Amino acid sequence: MNRREQHEGTSRWLAMSSPRIFEVSALVLLLLVAAVDAIAPPEFSAVLLYIVPLGMVAWLGSPRSRWLTTLLVVVIWTMLFWFERSEHSWWLFFWIVIEKAVVFGGTAYLLGRLKQVLVEQRRLNRLLSDRVRIVEQLAAGVAHEVRNPLSTMLSGVEYLARRERADSERLLLQDMRSAVTRAELIVRDLSDFSAPLRLNFAAIPISTAIEQAAREAQSRANTAKVSIETNALPSVAARIDLTRTVQVLVNLLHNAIDVSVAGGSVRITAYVTHGSELNPKAIGPTSKLVAIDIDDDGPGIPEERMAQVFEPFYTTKAPGSGTGLGLAVSRRIVDDHGGLLRFTNRPGKGLRATLLLPMGDST
Repeated sequence: MNRREQHEGTSRWLAMSSPRIFEVSALVLLLLVAAVDAIAPPEFSAVLLYIVPLGMVAWLGSPRSRWLTTLLVVVIWTMLFWFERSEHSWWLFFWIVIEKAVVFGGTAYLLGRLKQVLVEQRRLNRLLSDRVRIVEQLAAGVAHEVRNPLSTMLSGVEYLARRERADSERLLLQDMRSAVTRAELIVRDLSDFSAPLRLNFAAIPISTAIEQAAREAQSRANTAKVSIETNALPSVAARIDLTRTVQVLVNLLHNAIDVSVAGGSVRITAYVTHGSELNPKAIGPTSKLVAIDIDDDGPGIPEERMAQVFEPFYTTKAPGSGTGLGLAVSRRIVDDHGGLLRFTNRPGKGLRATLLLPMGDST
């Protein structure tokens, strides 16, 4: 027998014997508790002590041993109670048995169910993690394989568009370019969603990120005849990756522009707040944060759908107008910054997107 077979045999023996070891240990502990209960003063209650060996068996033993241990605990408790009393009553004996059976049996059942729930949850978490990993690998592979052909197609469409064409041909080339561009956007979102993020943090003036994002979104705003209003920005810095933060802001601005009516406006406001807005474990309740609000005058999001906006491939846009990955990617970027991204419906009309980021050194 080689070393590997010996190791596997030892592992199987431990797997089979571990419950029995705990059951024997719990039985010894139960006898010790009974001995303590027998010599203790009458006013001493050992109920909680009996829970310890019972809990060991319920959590680490088999279901059969759980109920045998419960029966043994009830018998021991009832016998000690019976012998300690000078006056005996069968009705009292009956009710003591029922009471302890409910107490100890219920405890064993609840602990056993809790163990089953936790084991099932752990199994489902592993299953979900494996499926997410497979989806991410598939998305990364598709994005890698499709990106190069799309670039070639886009170059060919742009080359053909340089020549004089009839109106019908020119419109066809515009449609082809729009379709290829959209396919490239989907591939980029898939790549961002599946690939691990590499962030380069630095203390960047928050006005720099906002102004750059506003410039990148201006073309879309002009097409929709929507204005972008930037309120007075504080002279503070945030600890961010500039490229990724601009990506998040541009995505939020595009969403706000898409739901705004012609002649409307999208407003950007930045200010300083405190870490109590976030999970204290992430930054700390007393840490300062940079907050960015993006307000639109659109219809908002129904409260029952608010929790779905960050789910991958979920979108409220018309078919062909969105990938459903923008907010999922944005939230991932913000989480990696130790920040928070949330949406709230404004009183009256419109939606507010709030981005919270850790504050850097003052500038």
